[in-house]
Amino acid sequence: RDWGRKASAGAGTVGLQDLTADLPGVSRMKFAGIACPGKETAELGGNRAFETGDARTFVNWRWPQTKETIGKSWTGSRGRLKGQGDITWSARQFGLQNAKYELDGLPGKANVAISLGASPFVDLSLVADDFDLGAYLPQGLSPTSLMTAMPTLWSGQGGLQQKLNLALICFKIGRAY
Repeated sequence: RDWGRKASAGAGTVGLQDLTADLPGVSRMKFAGIACPGKETAELGGNRAFETGDARTFVNWRWPQTKETIGKSWTGSRGRLKGQGDITWSARQFGLQNAKYELDGLPGKANVAISLGASPFVDLSLVADDFDLGAYLPQGLSPTSLMTAMPTLWSGQGGLQQKLNLALICFKIGRAY
């Protein structure tokens, strides 16, 4: 895909003032921060902004192994998502803190922690006044289907612990008739 960069280097680190990339799903990512050598791969820390006009296409591109599982439920809105937050990324950990997002015009905040170490886990926290899950999953969602689908995002990570925290004032699951 298309990408651009503005960077400087020194003392074992690379400063990235503007790293941008155009991605599938009419998506664009921008990163500003530092990269430095890690034990296994480069490590990143900084601020990341992301926008997509089609979150479903982006998810299918990023995690192709979930396309069939998620595709059975995600038959509604494709999802216009934009957000920005502080990230940390290494070979076995990813963190997104202080993220502010807007999903189809509904604002919220999020934090994500992912560890692929000896005890792998995913911890996702969402805070929003309104969240309309029914717009994306019009057939509904069973209580266990989301947690069942999550391990396919990180295939090969047996024993993945999953934690989902929601603080939603108005949570819509289906349509009012």
